[in-house]
Amino acid sequence: MASAFAWSLYTIFNRPNVTSYGALTTNAYQITFATIVLYLASLRNGIPWAEVFSSRDILLNLGYLGIFCSAVGYLLYLFALRSLGPTVVSAFINLVPVFGVAGSALILGERVTLVQLMGGAIVALGIFAVERIQGDS
Repeated sequence: MASAFAWSLYTIFNRPNVTSYGALTTNAYQITFATIVLYLASLRNGIPWAEVFSSRDILLNLGYLGIFCSAVGYLLYLFALRSLGPTVVSAFINLVPVFGVAGSALILGERVTLVQLMGGAIVALGIFAVERIQGDS
C-alpha cells in the first residue's frame, strides 16, 4: 500500500515538471539524481566496484538496465503522463508485474501459477474500470 501511495504522489507531483520542462529534461534530472543517490548508498555497503567494472557481462547488464529499462522506460512513462494524465497512467503502471511474470515465463521458462493469472486478471479488470470511468467523465 505504501508503495502504491508513494507512486501516486510521485505521479501527481511530477506532472507539472513534465509540463514545464518536457519529458526528456525531467527524466534526465531524475535519472542523474537517482544515480548519485544509489552510488552513495552503495559506498556505505562496501560494494567491490573493481570487480563490477572488470566484468564485461556486468557492464552490459548495467548498461541495458540503465538505458532501456530505466531511461527509456521513464521517458515513455513521462510522455504518457503528459498525454494521458495521472489517473490513466497510474492505472497502467500496475501492468509492470504482469509483464514481469509474462517475461519470466517467455524468456526464462518459468511456470505461471493460478494465483499469478488471477492477479493479472484483477489488474486488467482494474485498468478496464479506470478507462470506463475516465471515458464517462
